[in-house]
Amino acid sequence: MTDPEPLTATLALVAKASAGDREALADLYRRHYERVRRVAALSMGRTLRQCEADIDDVVHDAFADAFASVSQGKFECRGEGSFRRWLATIVVNKVRQRGRRAGARDERSLDEAFGTAVVEPPVPTPERGPATSAGDHEVQEALLALDEADRTVITLRHVCGMSWPEIVAETGMRTERQAAWAVQRAMQRLRERLGRSSDDLETGFRSL
Repeated sequence: MTDPEPLTATLALVAKASAGDREALADLYRRHYERVRRVAALSMGRTLRQCEADIDDVVHDAFADAFASVSQGKFECRGEGSFRRWLATIVVNKVRQRGRRAGARDERSLDEAFGTAVVEPPVPTPERGPATSAGDHEVQEALLALDEADRTVITLRHVCGMSWPEIVAETGMRTERQAAWAVQRAMQRLRERLGRSSDDLETGFRSL
């Protein structure tokens, strides 16, 4: 039997985790570990290699926060990409919190969520394939080359899937129209760097 489509499988795991299945939490961790690291690095404005020493606490805190919410039934599913976008939003917020304070690690243990020792970060296998394709890596590099304002609004809109009102609240912009215009300009700069269409970029964002 082949595995379910990845996003459908994620929703099934979230449902099991909400019902107290700790192995489902461990599986969610394995599935999303690499993406959480990539989104954290992007939010820091650095490559994974550049922030290797700083990223572990962010990843730990993001998963601790997410799994506490899932275990308490607080995650609201809004379609197949909703868990991925919700988790990305948690990561972005953790990076921001870390910037505001010296970032003590969240004392909640992932051991408590899993009920056993924390599962080890997943090791790439031939079945899993590379974490990102060359094209997706190119998108990441181009995003990192943008200024922080452009990178932030693209991340909030296209990686976290935030609505215009949410982007206004996150960035302090005055209107939804201003937020939409900021994203449009940032996307234009990104397309110019890469020579790609919007559809191609969306594919790259989903791989982040």
